Amino acid sequence: MDGAQMEPNLETINDYLVSVFNDILTIEESELKKSQFNDLSITEMHTIEAIGMYKKKTSSEVAKELSITVGTLTVAINNLVKKGYVERLRSEDDRRVVKLGLTKKGKLLFRVHQHFHREMVKNILNGMDKAEEKALLKARYVPENKVSNQLLSTMMDTSDEWISSRTGIRARNIVTDENTSDLCTKVAEKLLKKSAKKASDLDFIIVATMTPDYGTPSVACLVQGNISATKAFAFDISAACSGFVYALSVAEKLIRTGKKLGMVIGGETLSKVIDWDDRTTAVLFGDGAAGILLEASDEQHFFNEKLQADGQRAKSLTSGYVKNQSPFYKETSDSSGYLQMNGRDIYDFSLKDVTKNLSDIVEDDVDYLLLHQANKRIIEKISKKINVPREKFLTNMEQNGNTSAASIPLLLDESVENGVLKLGSNQKIVLTGYGGGLTWGSILLTL
Repeated sequence: MDGAQMEPNLETINDYLVSVFNDILTIEESELKKSQFNDLSITEMHTIEAIGMYKKKTSSEVAKELSITVGTLTVAINNLVKKGYVERLRSEDDRRVVKLGLTKKGKLLFRVHQHFHREMVKNILNGMDKAEEKALLKARYVPENKVSNQLLSTMMDTSDEWISSRTGIRARNIVTDENTSDLCTKVAEKLLKKSAKKASDLDFIIVATMTPDYGTPSVACLVQGNISATKAFAFDISAACSGFVYALSVAEKLIRTGKKLGMVIGGETLSKVIDWDDRTTAVLFGDGAAGILLEASDEQHFFNEKLQADGQRAKSLTSGYVKNQSPFYKETSDSSGYLQMNGRDIYDFSLKDVTKNLSDIVEDDVDYLLLHQANKRIIEKISKKINVPREKFLTNMEQNGNTSAASIPLLLDESVENGVLKLGSNQKIVLTGYGGGLTWGSILLTL
């Protein structure tokens, strides 16, 4: 049976290596000590790297890039100025502004360090087989606007302690000028760039979302047009928080029955369907998108799946109701366009139905489980109920919130980036989504 596998991400090999090989800093330090720049520490080297060659930066900009305070950076800059690697320069536009730049000696070091990383990547790639090289795909996009629990506590009757203790969520990303198709298009562009594929190579694009830009056209068609994937057919899947699992299941069947290359994206702008005066829902959700490429392969990667739905419990979670304003229609529904949820029903559904679904799919040798990122408490209880160690359940809702159809691919991408998951390693994982519909489902696959 043809399988489906992910495409190579050659552009981020260096990031991947740094996250995978824990001794990379030791290698750098050893090379640095053997070079003519042995008066530097690794920390100073990375400060020079952050300053860069081509654009003068302020201390605040460099400190932000390094995730340190300006005060800490100032001490490092003073030392680098004394050693002759960095200089302080007055801005030509505003003489009050001081910017940082590299001296001739600093620029030479920068080039040498960049060359070292390029050679390291080449040497590692020379020892990789094809499957390992294909282990480097990752693509996600979240809005820059980070909204913390503390900020929400100034807008409504809540607190960081109240939110985090009940959900595990501490922050989420919220759009300010983007729609769902914008987020998904950025993911699609990243996938193409990192895989070295052309948009014209794509056979299909599937987007899982419950917050499309329009009723029609679909988000997938908007993405297809934005990236000029003229040969791809495109459609959306609306299965709420199960959407990515549903979409991946469909995509695998398309690959297995003859298609060669497809794109699957989960994307949401849930902030537009939230009642921001309702703390029971406003604190839970965030915006974002992530996706993968699937390509025909002789290897089998998908081994089992179980998708389910129960429309009799549909009203437990609703969103996007559109009132009929026709002069011929007598509106009798009190439904709202806002996302509305019966928390107790969803909680019970998660622990009963989703747990049973997982029990039918999970095998003894599974490495990790990537569940929809709704609530940390739910994941902890599911872990106990199916008797799988908690450490096998990966999470990221702490900084992303509940992103519905985007939550699983976001978690997958982050887990590859931080080295927990290694594509091409044959790690066995389970992806499980559950939410509105009610819908739920799991897929067992290898990476």
